[in-house]
Amino acid sequence: MANISTNDAPAFAAWAILSNPNGMTEDEVKKALVSNGIEIKPPVAKGTSSTKRGALEIGEVVIVDGSKCVNPNNMALCKSLSFSPTNPLYLVVKDVVRPVDINSKCSVVLSPLTSEGRPTRKTFIFEADYPARISVISKKIQKAQKNGDSATEQTLKEELREKSLTPHSGLGVYRTGFSSLGSLQKYISDYDSSTKFVVVYERDTTTQVPKMRSDFLRDYSARSVQQSTNFGEFDDQIEDLKEYASRFYEAPIRFGALSSKGNSLYFGMDTRRSRGANSIMSPTKGKVYYISPVHSLPNSSVWKSDLRERLEDMAQDN
Repeated sequence: MANISTNDAPAFAAWAILSNPNGMTEDEVKKALVSNGIEIKPPVAKGTSSTKRGALEIGEVVIVDGSKCVNPNNMALCKSLSFSPTNPLYLVVKDVVRPVDINSKCSVVLSPLTSEGRPTRKTFIFEADYPARISVISKKIQKAQKNGDSATEQTLKEELREKSLTPHSGLGVYRTGFSSLGSLQKYISDYDSSTKFVVVYERDTTTQVPKMRSDFLRDYSARSVQQSTNFGEFDDQIEDLKEYASRFYEAPIRFGALSSKGNSLYFGMDTRRSRGANSIMSPTKGKVYYISPVHSLPNSSVWKSDLRERLEDMAQDN
């Protein structure tokens, strides 16, 4: 067994892409899933999604996404509480405040959770600003006001207020799929016993192979191999090596399935602990460069040696 460390992940992804630049075929992906015990489910009809929608509710487990927060009154909180692989922070909705005054903005009160899914005593208040796309409702409110239709105006403003409490950039808070603390705690307890997979995947099918650094091309033959962290070994040889970390996934694969028409394979990785949400992948929508259970990964000395040889071959070709 050869676990991939955080520092190794970008270079491993670069190695996988160089080793298999065309990606795996759908049949190869299906074989890799089935041979490792992943069931391929039949097509699911459209419109059968169980994703929860509407205003956030007390007891839901959420995350904060600082990259998707445009409310200036929430930006400082969004930055400090934002979910990331190095800070996989979940929070629970402690309260949803709807002021009596229909024209006043609502707010959502969140409490951070421990790594075991237990609530802490701290609370943070997020202002629920209105979503960007409310022009239709706004025009209807203006029309009701013009006509003196106070009942319709009240109903529309209540609808608008509920929209402000849904996950969106004016709030900066998003659902995780955990409807309660109990469901998160069970998930955490079950996660460690699940088989983990490493997948190298790119959603953009125009991905280029790793580009060599010009200085490495000039003097690669005289360069000594540094036996330190992975960035020390390869960051000075491959441009933007750290960007390849986004192509590296390590998590359980929960299912494989066919599209609603039955003509496209996809599979789901449980990346909620590392990325805040599940990751759905498909060899027809992107490129799957590598799939393997963690326990079947090649030894680090093997793939690193192969990567060095490939880089030297590329340098000779240039």
